[in-house]
Amino acid sequence: MNEENSSLSKLREISTVVADTASFASIKAYKPLDATTNPTLILQALQADAALISEAKKIMRATEESMKSALAATAYSADEDSEDILAECLLAIFAVNILGCIEGRVSIEVPSSHSFHSADTVLKAKRMLRRTEAVYEILHGKPYSADKGGDLRQRILIKIAATWPGIEAARILEESGIHCNITLLFSLSQAICCAQKQITLISPFVGRVVDWYAKQAGGEKKWSIQKDPGVLLVKRVYAKLKSMGSQTEIMAASFRNIEQILELAGCDLLTIAPKLLEELAKSREKPMQKLAISKLPSLQQTLRLIAAQLREEKAAYAWPSPSNIDSATSWNEHAKQPSSHSTSMSEQEFLWQMNENPMALEKLAEGIRIFHADYLALKTMLLSSS
Repeated sequence: MNEENSSLSKLREISTVVADTASFASIKAYKPLDATTNPTLILQALQADAALISEAKKIMRATEESMKSALAATAYSADEDSEDILAECLLAIFAVNILGCIEGRVSIEVPSSHSFHSADTVLKAKRMLRRTEAVYEILHGKPYSADKGGDLRQRILIKIAATWPGIEAARILEESGIHCNITLLFSLSQAICCAQKQITLISPFVGRVVDWYAKQAGGEKKWSIQKDPGVLLVKRVYAKLKSMGSQTEIMAASFRNIEQILELAGCDLLTIAPKLLEELAKSREKPMQKLAISKLPSLQQTLRLIAAQLREEKAAYAWPSPSNIDSATSWNEHAKQPSSHSTSMSEQEFLWQMNENPMALEKLAEGIRIFHADYLALKTMLLSSS
């Protein structure tokens, strides 16, 4: 696809473009640096290419003995049923094949049924990585280290829902050298908690935030792009984490239109669905860099002005206006050193902040339910296939 002088080609110069799809054809067409997957996207890809199911079954049989040996030295029990093992093989196949289409990282998701148990999440993540390494060796005839050099795990991000147990699991995994992508992030408190625990990457969801506020307003509602509630969430997260000096990468996700994407140009990463990648490839609008560390003072000032306007308008998504751009709480005001456990947000503070944010609480729970339902549908499809 010729995208010369397109919005997409210019956007690549400002932000890292990530493909939000499990479609190999789309990834090859748009050549993103990274790719993100989830059970919903993999289910869609399977419906388009059922041959992957038989491949997963062959892989499961081929890796059975090596996995038993690898897992014998871990605390992870081998009591997972054949459905889970088959799904694990399928996720690994997608991960390995996607890595063959990109130069960067792929995100693979821990089943959302583990979202409220840290230890289970850690063990499942390690098992998924081990399975992916085994699948790579089968598909390529040699280990990744011998084939490409380096460590395959450095090219995989483990996606975990932004619950307190999920973020704690990510902290444990990060400390062992396994990098994570915290997904279903809908609030500043979730973002700050991840930054304090030095998580590699977070994914604030733009479109789902908009969906919630539109529903509260009685149906479809249009905001100016400057007052789009999903866009504002990402801008607030960006301003806060960068002012903290956090190294946590921010990847805006769940876009509904290219206007939202262009308004967040300059965000560390933007994960974009194929339909919107196509629109960007056809568009000739030149993106302007809206987010940059050098522009933090002006961004913070703009956010303060918008916050004041939203409060005056009594907008449902208005936020308080203390001395900083976010809510004034002790862990927020003093959280300048994310690595300091003495200033980290406590579980009680995290849960209270989530309780006080019905949008974040409801969308997190809804997202976990949706991903779980699609994971179960995925397993049903695998079993029903001959």
